[in-house]
Amino acid sequence: MKSSSAASALPPGLLAQLRRYAAGKLIYVPVEERVPQNAKRDAAIRKSRAVGASIAGLANKHSLSTSRIWEICAGLHPHRRPRRRA
Repeated sequence: MKSSSAASALPPGLLAQLRRYAAGKLIYVPVEERVPQNAKRDAAIRKSRAVGASIAGLANKHSLSTSRIWEICAGLHPHRRPRRRA
């Protein structure tokens, strides 16, 4: 994470407003691109799973846990699925 001075990164009006609310505090501003990257990755995972890729293989390929792959593909982990009542 690269840090920079608020005085050099923000317009004066915004800086003045920020000082009123958070003077002396450390503030982290996340990068906007994170969510679309995950959305693309999740779509690729779903597509691969639909054509037969294994959960373990997808987990290894994308450096995620198998539970996370299940959440992306099915919305639920196989051990947490609600049981059907007869």
